[in-house]
Order: sequence, then C-alpha cells, then structure tokens
Amino acid sequence: MKVDSAPGVNTRGDTRQLLPEGLFVHIAWESDPNDLSVFTAQPEDIEILEAYANASLAYYTAFLGPVTIDSPDFAKYFVDSGAKYADNFAEARAAGYVGSLGSGVLKRPYVLGDQRTETSAVVLDCYLENQEYVLRDGGTPTLGPLETSGTIATMTKQSGHWQVDTIATENKACL
Repeated sequence: MKVDSAPGVNTRGDTRQLLPEGLFVHIAWESDPNDLSVFTAQPEDIEILEAYANASLAYYTAFLGPVTIDSPDFAKYFVDSGAKYADNFAEARAAGYVGSLGSGVLKRPYVLGDQRTETSAVVLDCYLENQEYVLRDGGTPTLGPLETSGTIATMTKQSGHWQVDTIATENKACL
C-alpha cells in the first residue's frame, strides 16, 4: 500500500507499506544530503527493485510466522526457493521463536548501475531495522531506535522475471 511517509524516510520517493507490522520499502526519487546511503532509482531499475521488494515481503511474512519457506512466493522470488533460510527458520521454530519487526524495518534498495545487464543486477540495501526473534508464547520485542544494516543481493532475470540469486550481509552498503 502506497503511503506518504515511513519511519526513517526523509526524501521524496515511492514509499510502500508491505506489512502492517511495520515493513516498508522506499525507492528514493532524490538523494538525502544527510544520509549518503540513500540513492535515487533509475527507470530501468524499477522492475529489479520491485522483485527485490517482493522477495523481502516473502521473507518477512515467513519471519513473522510461520517461520518456514513453504510459501510459493519463495519459489517465485528466490532462485533457490528460499533454501538459504530453511535451517535458520527451522531452528527458530523448533525453539519456539517467531520474528518481530520491533520498531519497524525500512528497506532502501538501489541498483548498482555499472553492475546491471539485461539478465543480472546487483542490489545494495542500507536498510533501517529493529527486528529480532521473540518467543512465540509471550515474547515481547525490545523496541528501540532503527539501526542501519547492509545487504547485497545479486538478481537474475529468468523466464522474464527477476529473482534473488544470492543475498548476504554487506556492511559497505551503508555509507
């Protein structure tokens, strides 16, 4: 759902609330002089960033519960159908944990222009977050300020659709 703003958004752009629990994505139309980690999107990036946002939505929907990769969205938006997350989710589920977005998560992805081809792209995301696992029965999230976390994702276009091929922590995504 398109919204006027979200926690941590200080520039004009396309801001969407992906989950009512506090998951947002912001595609900036202008840079932020106070935050060098906010980059503007180019028109040719939009399809890639939409796929990245949908992959993020699949992940966070599962993270909040049922903590599995059973959703068909994993196969749709991840080359490995979410296998990267299977063990982590299984351990959390077995221990009685479920995800919490705490004070929220704001995805701020951008495509590295010199790393984009017709069938591959690199997305960096210096996102703001306060997420954690909490006990399913009675766990209370620790609400705090949003902190920066960096991610790098390689995207591949297969059968006309963009998917996340690899995704990993990348602190250098945040300047």
